[in-house]
Amino acid sequence: MDEKIEEYKELRQEIRTLLSRQHNIKNFAYVITLGVFGAITTVKELYLISLLSAFLIGLLWLSELRRIMAVFRLSTYIEIFIEEDVANLRYETLSRQNNFSKGLLSKLLRLINNSDILILFVFHSTYGVVRCYNNNINLAIILTILFGLIFIILGYYSYRVAMKGENSEKENWLKVKDNLLA
Repeated sequence: MDEKIEEYKELRQEIRTLLSRQHNIKNFAYVITLGVFGAITTVKELYLISLLSAFLIGLLWLSELRRIMAVFRLSTYIEIFIEEDVANLRYETLSRQNNFSKGLLSKLLRLINNSDILILFVFHSTYGVVRCYNNNINLAIILTILFGLIFIILGYYSYRVAMKGENSEKENWLKVKDNLLA
């Protein structure tokens, strides 16, 4: 019993750490954006900086989605493997039983909360492609296709995380539990 409570405390601390990283990721994306704005007046080939920043923002977007999935993974593990066995621990279970957290509105709010990185990605990639268009139209077309594909892939992954991520992790842990009991 004490081992379960210790494990619970450690996993809740890990969740808090992951949640606090959201601010670091978003702040870094804002710093990149401010850096591009600061370079507008001094750098001649600004489209290169803007395109590089778009790739960095895309990586931050992916990192944010993976962070969210890690929180889902830990919280569903706590719910399935710890809270069922320890009577006074019910944080994850109760938070999922809340009707608001189950609803479409909650999922849409999660998606909107994480859309600022998406907006920055669109800004950086669009600005870089438009500036590139003046120098090399063929490269601009290739970059438009590339950034369009990145946007579609990350947008679809964002949708999946927001709409199905938590349930997917819960199903995975339930399969693990069934396999352990078999």
